[in-house]
Amino acid sequence: MKYRVIITPHAVEDLRSAYHYISRQARRRLPAGHKGARRRIKTLAHHPKRCPLAPESAAFHPEIRE
Repeated sequence: MKYRVIITPHAVEDLRSAYHYISRQARRRLPAGHKGARRRIKTLAHHPKRCPLAPESAAFHPEIRE
């Protein structure tokens, strides 16, 4: 079964910010970048149970994972 993965604009901005922060701290470019992170997040469509349930999941159907 394939699930729908939604990456909100706020989450995309958080990914960019984290990537840039880590890049500056490491003084080198990270290999995958935030686009690589987005690709890995999208793999949740096929393997969602590898992540825990989100605290707000009880209020929604179907369940929401972090």
